[in-house]
Amino acid sequence: MAMATEGVGPRLERSCPNCGGKDMVEVHSEGDIVCKGCGLVVEDHIIDERSEWRTFGDKDKEGDDPSRVGGATNLLLDDGGLGTTIGRVQGDGGASFALNKMHMRQNNQMRQLKSAFAGIGEMCSKLNQTDAVKSAACEIYKNVHDNKVLRGRKSELAYAACVLVASRQG
Repeated sequence: MAMATEGVGPRLERSCPNCGGKDMVEVHSEGDIVCKGCGLVVEDHIIDERSEWRTFGDKDKEGDDPSRVGGATNLLLDDGGLGTTIGRVQGDGGASFALNKMHMRQNNQMRQLKSAFAGIGEMCSKLNQTDAVKSAACEIYKNVHDNKVLRGRKSELAYAACVLVASRQG
């Protein structure tokens, strides 16, 4: 009896329409379910809905704690902080410049929030505040920003006020 190799999943309970065998394996890398008796691909193009994990260094491969692929999301931002940016390409006749300009117009609010969250994070770091205070200050800032109370105010003063209120609440 052959041993399962890397990229081959556990045996599945199905019967082969070709040989009637019930010994099936899922080949994850191909997305196929294959009969071990006759080699018939019983089902193909299966979508793997399990979490995607990746290890980033040799020392990570030893344990059972791989790192999750992708950056952390920010629930305070509309796009989760995972938005797209458009870069500029030299020699394209200005098309990338025009695309970048339109993109920046549309994402101005998101850029302001990202900049504010970075400023609040920097301020909390300098003041040795906890992550809970930083998160609360970012939430306060977003609420104030969404209610359009900050127009004409200095950004650093708004950050400081949010950090102060958050630290008093915590």
